[in-house]
Amino acid sequence: MTTPRSQSFFSLVWRSYLRSALLPIILIELALVVAYLLTNAIIRDENIQTMQRLAKDQLQGVANLEAGRISDQLDSVAHMTRLLQRQTEMAYQTPYQASAEEQQRYSVTDGVLHTTHDLPGRAALFYSNINTIGQAQRDKALQLGQLDGVMRDVVDAQPLVTQAYINTQDSMNRIYPYFDVIDQYPHDMKITEFNFFYDADIKHNPGKGPVWTDVYIDPAGQGWMTSCIAPVYLPGSDPANGPEAVVGLDITLEQLIKQILNLDVPWQGYGILVDKSGTIMALPPEGEEAWGLKELTNQSYADAIRQDTFKPDEFNLNKRADTQVLSQAMQQADSGMTELNLNNDLMLVSWHTIRGTNWSLLLLVDDDKIYTDAMALNARFNRIGYLMIGALVLFYLCFFVYLYRKAFTLSQSVAMPLQALSATMKRIGEGDYYQNLEPFVVREAQETATGLVQMGKALGQYTQALEEAKTNLENLNQELEARVTARTQELQDLNHQLNQENTAKAQLIDELKQTQAQLVQSEKMASIGQLAAGVAHEINNPMAYISANIEAMGDYVGDLLSLNQAYERALMPTSDPARQSLDELKIQLDYDFLINDLQALVEESREGTRRVKKIIEDLREFSHGGDTDWAWADLHKGLESTLNIAHNELKYKAEVVREYGNLPAVECIPSQINQVLLNLLVNAAQAIEQFGKVTVRTGQKDDQVYIQVEDTGSGIDEKHMGQIFNPFFTTKPVGKGTGLGLAMSYNIMEKHHGRIDVTSVKGKGTCFTLWLPIKQPVSLEVDHRS
Repeated sequence: MTTPRSQSFFSLVWRSYLRSALLPIILIELALVVAYLLTNAIIRDENIQTMQRLAKDQLQGVANLEAGRISDQLDSVAHMTRLLQRQTEMAYQTPYQASAEEQQRYSVTDGVLHTTHDLPGRAALFYSNINTIGQAQRDKALQLGQLDGVMRDVVDAQPLVTQAYINTQDSMNRIYPYFDVIDQYPHDMKITEFNFFYDADIKHNPGKGPVWTDVYIDPAGQGWMTSCIAPVYLPGSDPANGPEAVVGLDITLEQLIKQILNLDVPWQGYGILVDKSGTIMALPPEGEEAWGLKELTNQSYADAIRQDTFKPDEFNLNKRADTQVLSQAMQQADSGMTELNLNNDLMLVSWHTIRGTNWSLLLLVDDDKIYTDAMALNARFNRIGYLMIGALVLFYLCFFVYLYRKAFTLSQSVAMPLQALSATMKRIGEGDYYQNLEPFVVREAQETATGLVQMGKALGQYTQALEEAKTNLENLNQELEARVTARTQELQDLNHQLNQENTAKAQLIDELKQTQAQLVQSEKMASIGQLAAGVAHEINNPMAYISANIEAMGDYVGDLLSLNQAYERALMPTSDPARQSLDELKIQLDYDFLINDLQALVEESREGTRRVKKIIEDLREFSHGGDTDWAWADLHKGLESTLNIAHNELKYKAEVVREYGNLPAVECIPSQINQVLLNLLVNAAQAIEQFGKVTVRTGQKDDQVYIQVEDTGSGIDEKHMGQIFNPFFTTKPVGKGTGLGLAMSYNIMEKHHGRIDVTSVKGKGTCFTLWLPIKQPVSLEVDHRS
């Protein structure tokens, strides 16, 4: 049965007031406030949705309107391009006699035909030196001079156009307005390799009408621009051979940006222009920060422009990671609307394709600015709600104080007698058993007080008797506790001593196991080294005479073949039946193949003996006959020997990349260093699940050298990094590793006063770095040399 929690009379009265009066009123008021705030939130959401629909409709309408206006302007440029195209076709077929003043403007410099100065209303001319300038080229340049007036009228009539030009297939450029072409263009410029020429050929423009180029750097010095170009084909020419010429009108990027800046985009938005490849052609200044770009309006012409130069990938919507959603939507529809998260700002984007160009006009508006008015109205309603809550809180605080005072007054009139009785019981409980009778007005309280006094007297008598028995019992307990304490201390001392002995034994056993394993491994490697040296010696002896015999056999085969050919020439004429039988037998036996294959077999045998000798030399170098003496060693030589020993383990798992630095001779025990390198190379091969790469680097830093073995394997788990050098620790399957390789390598490096560093990324690979002093400390020299 659960015991009820004790509480004061004041608490009972106060809680009764709270439950019956205060809490119901507070709950009702809170419900009204919550209803007000919820209603406000619903109204706000409806306003936002309505404004969002209106904003999308208005933004799409503005995009369509402005795209149409830009389309009209670009159509005008296209019409003028078509006019220049027709005039050029006529000029090729219309004889023209240039004035003497015009002819005097032309000169040849470094094989380039060019104009030397300006005349009113005349264009500049540049004829590249990739062609030999003869009379035909001069006549062609003068004949096309009749188009200067047309180009001048086009540039003057259309504000968007900055220059007009004619480019021919043999790299002649006639351009208006005039500028110093000989200093601007590279003298060997090949115009057909630029997009403002090849975009107009039959492959890129089968319709042969005006087309627009991507944004590029103008070789003529006008910076970033785009061109409306059209091909010129002469009557009877094959379009597959390319146009005779291409005419074009240039619009600079700066002019496009001015057009975009004049757009009337609501909610402080802005527009950008994107070409058919997804590249931003025109980006106004207010959009540069959001896009993380700086518009390219200027270009350095310290060096002449020799090839196409387009905007970098950062300007391409199809190649930016943050615009993939917009790019896909634009590829699916000529116009539309979507949301774009740009530089952590949510933007509403509307686009519309500009007819005749495949360009798109994009209008961007910050989502927050659309809903500014709705959010401000919501904030005012919220402030009213908060004021209502504050007023209610203040009212109920005052009401709370009033009820508290009423509860306190009522409780005091009842609680004071109870408190006096409580104090009497407390004194009795503390040992003051003999209390005086205190009179109370309340009869029940008086009767309770009389009973308490009588109970106190009885408790006093019983307590005195218990005290005497307690004293006797305490004396017995003290004696018993002393005996138990002494015996317990003896047991604790013995147990502590036993624990220390067990701990020492366990440590000794672990050390013996580790030492035994390392000794076994060392003896095993020494035996393997001796066995390898013996096998190498035993193999080397027969290989010596096998190699000598193969060399002699090769010489003998050559002599026998020469002798056989001499016999054939000397013995019998070709008409002799025996000679004919011999020839048939040679054909049957494929004599020519046998002669060639015999020589190849001898050469392959020679190569085999050389490879066996190399393996024997590497076995000897790796083992050093189990040598444990300190010596000055060439680490690169030992490293190559070790790589050859581990070749069978590595060749199917990884490509070995050598990045050797310059290393001096190092004082060490070569066989032990080779053993460390072999452990690292084998571990690297085993860590690579599929074919990967093992990189071996060497170098020197101050008085130390280093060797790095880096693999592209599975890497080491971070939780295992602190355990890889512990003896018997391995993550390999049972039977695949003993856990001693890295532990022994660590001990060998400590013995050499060096160290092993390791870095690893799970799933990407591991890099072990061996650091060795070039010269061992003096104390070690004295020790191992004595």
